[in-house]
Amino acid sequence: MLAFHRDGPVLEAGGSSAALKIQPRLLARASVDRYDVALALSNADVDEATRSWLGRSVTVYAKDGARCSGAVARFEQRVSAQPHFGMIQAWNGETGEPKATIAKIAADIWQIARDDERFVVGVLDHECHGVWATDGALPWAAAQPAAPPLRASALAAFKALPRYRELQTEFVTETSTASSLGRSRR
Repeated sequence: MLAFHRDGPVLEAGGSSAALKIQPRLLARASVDRYDVALALSNADVDEATRSWLGRSVTVYAKDGARCSGAVARFEQRVSAQPHFGMIQAWNGETGEPKATIAKIAADIWQIARDDERFVVGVLDHECHGVWATDGALPWAAAQPAAPPLRASALAAFKALPRYRELQTEFVTETSTASSLGRSRR
């Protein structure tokens, strides 16, 4: 199972922020807070395991179970970031500087990202929307909440685990310590 980002499965995590030969491009905003930037990769830019995805069929699944299939047509390295509001204000020209170009925003996002925040996407040959993907179609069934008796039984069994009790004890200790520190500062 693979995570899905915009238009392709995530095939590789990480990457280098080495000097760029080409300018990264800002993708259309998918949400109000996140900025996605992409850099086209040649087949030589990815390792053999990633390159083996080229031409492979992928089935993409949406939250509601809708499916879409396509083939990996090319590769892009991407960064998805939620920049500090001060950076956004500067880009918008609200801090006395000229309004930033799309190229400047893309370059800034690319530069601020750590290598572990980069990932390689296998862009599909046509548009698909979803949240996860596989290299073959799988049966899909919507998750259903457990019936009340089963839910109660499952929670009781979970809470009976020794590690659950250890974690719960740690939580109570930490929150009571933090609470008492907060009262003493008043």
